[in-house]
Amino acid sequence: MTPALPRASKEQVATRVLERLKDTWPELEDVALETAVKAHLLRLPRRYAMDIHNLEDLRTHMNLLQAAQSSNGSVLCDTRGIRLSSSALGDVSNSSLHEMDTGPSSPHGGKRLRAPTFGSSFNLQTMDEHANGGANNVAPTPVYEISVSGRNRPRMLSRVSTALFDVGLNISEAHVFCTEDGYALDVFVVQGWNADDAANLNTMMLARLAQVNWDDAGQPGSGGSGESPAPALPATSDASEWEISEAQLNFHDKIASGAFGVLYRGHYCGQEVAIKVLKTGEKASQEEVHREFAQELSILRKVRHKNIVQLIGAMTKPPRLCLVTEFMKGGSALQFLHKHAPLKLPQLLRLALGVALGMDYLHKVNVVHRDLKTANLLMDENEVVKVADFGVARVKSTDGSHMTAETGTYRWMAPEVIAHQHYNHKCDVFSYGILLWELVSGGDIPYSGYTPLQAAVGVVQRGLRPTVPATCHPVVAQTMQYCWQPDPNARPEFEQVVELLRHTESPTDAAETKGFFSRLRNISRSSSAKAG
Repeated sequence: MTPALPRASKEQVATRVLERLKDTWPELEDVALETAVKAHLLRLPRRYAMDIHNLEDLRTHMNLLQAAQSSNGSVLCDTRGIRLSSSALGDVSNSSLHEMDTGPSSPHGGKRLRAPTFGSSFNLQTMDEHANGGANNVAPTPVYEISVSGRNRPRMLSRVSTALFDVGLNISEAHVFCTEDGYALDVFVVQGWNADDAANLNTMMLARLAQVNWDDAGQPGSGGSGESPAPALPATSDASEWEISEAQLNFHDKIASGAFGVLYRGHYCGQEVAIKVLKTGEKASQEEVHREFAQELSILRKVRHKNIVQLIGAMTKPPRLCLVTEFMKGGSALQFLHKHAPLKLPQLLRLALGVALGMDYLHKVNVVHRDLKTANLLMDENEVVKVADFGVARVKSTDGSHMTAETGTYRWMAPEVIAHQHYNHKCDVFSYGILLWELVSGGDIPYSGYTPLQAAVGVVQRGLRPTVPATCHPVVAQTMQYCWQPDPNARPEFEQVVELLRHTESPTDAAETKGFFSRLRNISRSSSAKAG
């Protein structure tokens, strides 16, 4: 067996890319330009260097990054019309590069347009048909590439995506890069601006980006999203009842660590517990962690259910903040799936029903989880599943208002959340549909062939959903499909999901549950009519 070749260093990749570009762009024989381009390539990830084919695109990105560095914190953009063609949809040969600047014109006032910087198959074939008027000879639709750069900040990609949506653009491609010195370079392919004028679109985008409070980008719900920040911990006797002294805690082995901090196994008054100790860091990040800590404690204090992880107590006085919950020996449901998949039907139904019961309880006490997935479920030693991780959960408003801040994880996120529209508790039902697919697939990653942002764009604009395995129990398959309906009003309540799963034990039950599905459709239509 031939041994694998060693991976080329970034320096080697940059050198090879320069040699390839020189074949088509003799300007790179200029030492100063060659040095500048190589320095640019070395700032960015290897995949950027390996995928870029056009010197003009390189110059655009170099100038944009330089302008962003000199702008005192501003986020800047560059917009150009692009030409979609067969060469844009796959690999681009060196011999065709110059032709991109002199090839056939397509819309944008007859200007000669280049292909997208990063040729990709995702959604571009469909865009090509629309951009060229399709088979019906309708007017061609302009397609644009917008490059955005600025100092990298928490939630920057989310904020830029929101700005694009606000201007009325549909994102069909997104390529996201970070430089080694802390700057972001995000490249989007978009449609939706029909004025056939890249200059005016760029002016509009710059104006919209200037309205964003980037210094507040690390705070969920900020920047005009319409959602109030999580409340601070109330200084009440109720809160003090949960206070634990550090002297009462015995820390043992570290279980996990992440952005939130470190999770330990420990003991409290003889009981085995999990201790989540919050990470301390820079001010903006610390404020976000404290906010999520306050929110999680506030919610865990008020909920008690066999399928919700149980709060034992907390340390709420700096410098050390921690949450103490029951210890779940089975680990996360995702770990359980990876160890025991494929699940037998009774086992799968037991897990699905446990999650549905926990979520039904949460919704009835007006709590919206907003990040439901198997990684945020815990298992005890008896394989009882419990909903956990309430850091981004919210209490539903009683005045009928809806949430609008984007939160959660893209691959599990409901389309109305991705699109920054008003949403309610039904966003959890959508995520539950994806979670059911996880249980059936054995813990596979949803939309594994796409980046998270590409998957999100597909969910909103193309109705993308995971492929249901042919071996899936028909009732389970129909349940997940009802849950991930694009219209929130068409999704069932968890109470209905619980009733359905309780009546499903074997493949022969599929016929007996058809009456239930008919009732479920009627209830969904009734809910939709009332909402309208």
